[in-house]
Amino acid sequence: MNYDYIRKCGLWLCVCLMFISYVHGDNDTRKLGFKKLSGMKYSTSYLVATVGLPIASNIPSFQEGLASRYQITPALPAGLQFNNKTGIISGTPQTGSEIATTLFTVIAFNPVSSTSTNIEIIVVPPQKFLLADANNDFVKIFDVAAPQFVSTIEMAFPVSAAFGNGRFAVACDGGVGVVFIDGTTNEILEVVGEGIELGGDSSTIFLKNRFLITGDEGVLIIDSSSSQNILVAEIPLEEGIQGQAAIVNGFLAVPSFLEDGSGALVIIDPETAEVIDFLDLEEDNGMDTAFGNGILAHTGRFNAFFVDIDDELIAGKRFFLSHDISPQNKENLDFLRKKNDKPRLQNKRNDSDQILFGNNVFVHVKADDFPPRSRVDFFSADGKNIELIGSLVGGGVNHAAFGNNRFAIARKAINVVTIVEAGIDRDGVPFFKELANVPVNIGPNHVTFGGNHFLVTHEFDDRAVLIDAITNKVVANIDGVAMPDLNPFVNAPVCFSFANASSFCITHDEPQAVIVNGNTNGIERQFFFEQRRGMSVKDKQQYRSLKTTFRQQLQNYKHHKTRQLKQEIAITKEKIKEINLHHFQTNTPRQKTTRNRRKLEEKNRRVAFSDDKFFAIDNNQLLIIDAIRNVQLDLRTFPFTLRTVVAGGKRVVVTHNAGATLLDSTNLNELAVVPFSGSSRVVFGNDRFFAVFRGEGKIFGLEGNILQSFVFNDTILTDVAFGGNHFGAHGSHTVLIDATTNNIVFNAQAGNNAISNTIAFGGGKFITATLDTKSKIGIVDIAQQKIVTEFAAIGNPTAFAFGNNRFGTINSIGDTFHTIDATLSINKNIDVGFRPTIAVFGNNRFVIGSGDGSSIDSSINIIDSIRNVRTTTIPFVDAEGDFLSIAFNPGK
Repeated sequence: MNYDYIRKCGLWLCVCLMFISYVHGDNDTRKLGFKKLSGMKYSTSYLVATVGLPIASNIPSFQEGLASRYQITPALPAGLQFNNKTGIISGTPQTGSEIATTLFTVIAFNPVSSTSTNIEIIVVPPQKFLLADANNDFVKIFDVAAPQFVSTIEMAFPVSAAFGNGRFAVACDGGVGVVFIDGTTNEILEVVGEGIELGGDSSTIFLKNRFLITGDEGVLIIDSSSSQNILVAEIPLEEGIQGQAAIVNGFLAVPSFLEDGSGALVIIDPETAEVIDFLDLEEDNGMDTAFGNGILAHTGRFNAFFVDIDDELIAGKRFFLSHDISPQNKENLDFLRKKNDKPRLQNKRNDSDQILFGNNVFVHVKADDFPPRSRVDFFSADGKNIELIGSLVGGGVNHAAFGNNRFAIARKAINVVTIVEAGIDRDGVPFFKELANVPVNIGPNHVTFGGNHFLVTHEFDDRAVLIDAITNKVVANIDGVAMPDLNPFVNAPVCFSFANASSFCITHDEPQAVIVNGNTNGIERQFFFEQRRGMSVKDKQQYRSLKTTFRQQLQNYKHHKTRQLKQEIAITKEKIKEINLHHFQTNTPRQKTTRNRRKLEEKNRRVAFSDDKFFAIDNNQLLIIDAIRNVQLDLRTFPFTLRTVVAGGKRVVVTHNAGATLLDSTNLNELAVVPFSGSSRVVFGNDRFFAVFRGEGKIFGLEGNILQSFVFNDTILTDVAFGGNHFGAHGSHTVLIDATTNNIVFNAQAGNNAISNTIAFGGGKFITATLDTKSKIGIVDIAQQKIVTEFAAIGNPTAFAFGNNRFGTINSIGDTFHTIDATLSINKNIDVGFRPTIAVFGNNRFVIGSGDGSSIDSSINIIDSIRNVRTTTIPFVDAEGDFLSIAFNPGK
């Protein structure tokens, strides 16, 4: 008998029976242990991953059944792995794998069934703090997302640091040079400037792809625009450097001395590496400097001084002159020059003074060895008016930081960090409010803001503290991170890896434009449309002649230090001040005027961004702002009232009742006028513009040439948008146009023609809303060219925005903001102030403009799109209308 043959036949019989069981229903398959899959979900449905950090394994589970294999679409970002057998998602995102929130579909299979679920994944850049400890010869780096993992890198005498273009630059004393560290791997990349003595009081700043390192007797400029770090300039300052450098209108300002020994800020152009001028300092001293809202603040021996920075054109370059604050404020001397009871001591300085700016407020920190004498003074900077609005006294105050529209102040004698909100409210009235006193460890001595957190280090404790800058609560203690002997001359022993220098420009019915920092969420600068009268031709000529004489006198004094020459220098300086003072006196503040409400259709079209510039309009004026340096470039007047402004492709379009005027955004030359019978709505996309006015539409090129014209019979279009290589228009109909062929591909009844800003593109979809008796939100799939989802709107959806793979929608009745994720599910309400009207996305933030057009409740609300919480509310100063417009500058 052939047993081997029988054994093989039996095996095949078993296989056949199993196959029959599989084909014939549940009753047989249950015998084999398989159940239908149901109730699939992941341990985390919204996964926030950080480049360089391992994620916690994301594990699937089921209410019933077990899966034998899995598949996922689309593919995961580089560095993340998907196990086809277990469905587990794990790994560490790699550099370059950053993505906005993306919807992934996972399908699970077993022999009898399959099921699926969706998860969302976002990969964000590293959010790291770097701490330089010169006393112990190391730097420490950790990510906010995983503060327990601290990397220690040994290096000699690290003093100050900054982050830019994916790398840290650490300036070291002792001739070590500048050490560059990879912002993802924490590995040393290279050392630049070896052998150059930077000293122990250096400051490090990143600006315009360059690291600017200020040492004891000079400035290094290192170009880091590529993967290499190239030393392009070494600028000696023979008179020495006495304090911390700052950025003033896009230039590097270094506290130093003139040849006669008086204090001055040396102004250096970081692009040309040239010393272009000097700003005199009061008290011949400037230990710390800050700049905001057109005001330069600096500390003296025991005082703080505020200098108005006024622009003037010199030698074909935009440069900035200084003069004292308005003479009518001289009577408020205590506000302009803060005195204490100590006598003036020659060559005596308060080494621990600090000054910083945020949200229209300067903060002057005066540390003192005797804790009860320490204090922090808060000064509002409303226009050119400086006013003391509040103080914190005692507790060993010694350092402060600004972020999320609040200040955090370390008070080492009582072991707390005091959180203060200060600014100017919507009535233009300054306010000062203590939000919290957060207990920390022993001897807090330094605070740094980054990634919606304050990092606090201590003098007597080797545990740093991380405070959530939204909730004002401690979220982590970080072992082995101490700063026992901080150098008071160094302003950046700790830095944060901000990914960009983004900003928002916000305009209002009150003719002003405000720049809000895209990282700290605070106001940086305000501009008014009314242009102040410039210097007369005679004054300009005299001023330039005096400046030339001044430089010549300084050069002579360097070689022949006589008393007579010193007196001549002082006389020349006084003459320069007189011209500046006269210029200020002849420019009276603008008068507030009552303005009529504009039509709702004009909102969110009054400011635009392109070519590193913001373009804002009011009445017949076009204000152009350098979005990198936050300075006014031009204020152009037109012979007609401007309605909207749109920018793109090195072009700017301003609309008016005669049509649309096309300008070159580089040289601002007028290129063409596209005629319309009224003020049109315009959008840019695919190197062309699409404009509509009621039932008329035109697509035109970058030179103003008409590519396509439309006439929509019985149709009124009130809003336009671009996305997915399509133009969309909305009003009584919803229209979709292919931006390559310029042909209409979708046209559907919308239901109402009285609304605007109710359409947006994103994620291959197009969202619209109607405000008839049955308010609805409809989502059109661009590829399918049809409405794929329609649901009842929450409240009154007056604006949409798209970002981070989700739509944001405003409920102007409930005063809330909602997000619609990729699964088309509406998330919970987020309160955003009274009558929200505008929403714009940028830098993982939704920025909401609120205000009803007549009340005093206008404000800006900033929403974290990852945490889905409101982080900041900024009152909009002197606002009288709801006609907010917001534009975003990505900063790269």
